[in-house]
Amino acid sequence: DIDARQYEMIRHIARRAGGDGDDDRFAAILAVGDDDQSIYEWRGASVAFLRRFEREFGAERHYLVENYRSSKHIIGVANGLIRHNRRRMKPEHPIRIDRRRAGDPPGGEWQSLDPRVRGRVMLLEVEDGAAESARVLAEIERRRTQAHAAGWGHFAVLARTHRQAGVVRALLEMNGVPVRRAITGGLPWLGRIREFRRLLDRLEGCGAEDISVPELRKQVVQVCGVESPWTAMAQGVLEEVEWDAGARPCSATEVVEAVHQALADHVRSHIVGVGVLVGTVHSAKGLEFPHVIVMGGEWGRASQGRESSDVERRLYYVAMTRARETLTLLNRRDDPIPYLHQLRGQGLIHRRVWVARSGRATPAEATYTILGMEDLFLDLAGRKPLKEPIHRALARLRTGDRLRLDRGRDDRVRVLDGGGIEVARLSKAAARRWQHSHLRAVDEVRVLAMVRRCREDCRSGFQERIVVPLWEVPILEVRHRQPHLPARANPTSEPALAVGGSAGTRNARPGRFRQLDHA
Repeated sequence: DIDARQYEMIRHIARRAGGDGDDDRFAAILAVGDDDQSIYEWRGASVAFLRRFEREFGAERHYLVENYRSSKHIIGVANGLIRHNRRRMKPEHPIRIDRRRAGDPPGGEWQSLDPRVRGRVMLLEVEDGAAESARVLAEIERRRTQAHAAGWGHFAVLARTHRQAGVVRALLEMNGVPVRRAITGGLPWLGRIREFRRLLDRLEGCGAEDISVPELRKQVVQVCGVESPWTAMAQGVLEEVEWDAGARPCSATEVVEAVHQALADHVRSHIVGVGVLVGTVHSAKGLEFPHVIVMGGEWGRASQGRESSDVERRLYYVAMTRARETLTLLNRRDDPIPYLHQLRGQGLIHRRVWVARSGRATPAEATYTILGMEDLFLDLAGRKPLKEPIHRALARLRTGDRLRLDRGRDDRVRVLDGGGIEVARLSKAAARRWQHSHLRAVDEVRVLAMVRRCREDCRSGFQERIVVPLWEVPILEVRHRQPHLPARANPTSEPALAVGGSAGTRNARPGRFRQLDHA
């Protein structure tokens, strides 16, 4: 998925590397792409650039059709859907299971684990959005009962829109299910977040001294000072370092460099938290999960004409092919999938769920908004002496703590803790977006992260107003009822990658990021 600017950059590099100043001479270059998984047209990407590359570079075409991820049933149903797209680049070369697994049962190990479904793709018909969300929860619980070792992180719930994902996330959290999700903006470099900053401070204080990464990983909660999703991510980062370094002692300097690299990868992934991944299909591109649930509703609403229908079908195909072991497709009777009749085959089982609502509480429509670095008056605490209550209040805050938004008569929107102490303030632009009506629709405000800031971060001309060398800023996550807030001047696009435990690439390391997505 590349856009015009990226294509021209590749073309320029290839020509320069070809040498001799000959405009028609290019360096040898290899490109890997899958037109069936091109889903970023909304940001300028197009299959046309893959075809143009083949034409302009005189490229030979080779087909990578072995799937190292999904069961035969999942592959078969996905192939049956995508074959309806026009002008595909490999219509005569359908994806197939890799040779090593060719003798496996079509439903994989779930052919025996689940006698009712037998590893087939399950298409569940539900009444409406409320029934659908309840069914998501029920399916996760059912799968966890069947697979006793299945952790929350083995599941992904993928939706067409952020709005749908928000409703499911709220329901899961209300019922005690941990959730991870994509954060599309507002976070700084993760090394600024309190837990990671404390880990780096500890490492940098060791200088070139040799340390044991396994021992450090065991102590990470004590080092970070609190148990939080960021601490869990820090443990994951150290696991990656340990995988590379093994049990041998290594210099703290090496570990610092490795942590910096891992944090850079995490920033590109945009994923926060631990547990069930709940997000849009775009946020899961390139990932894989043992169990995937694809929500119905909203599909095809933006489609106008055959080409747009092909784009939507590719997006649904990408959602399906994130699954390794089980795949559940939900279809709402009040908003059916437009290509429902194209989902068929021996690998599919169709069930109608007439009573799908849970007896437990279900949330009203929920939307989540991040109030991040661009939304806050970042120097508020920096302009107050250390004796001021704000510094003690900030030191007490933890990820997940509840706060509240309060608009005063001066139209400033203040962020208050449980004791009524102002711990943050919205920027003027953010305060204008959060009008009185928006504030009335806020259900909950929680701390997403505590971020360290220092005097040197301030722009020239503002540093003389700062009276402390270091302070913290709380990044906030707001759950509210209205579906949309006015967009920022520079809205953040959908994330392309997420983090997930997977095994789609042979010889992949546990817990590493997977971006290879050939089949």
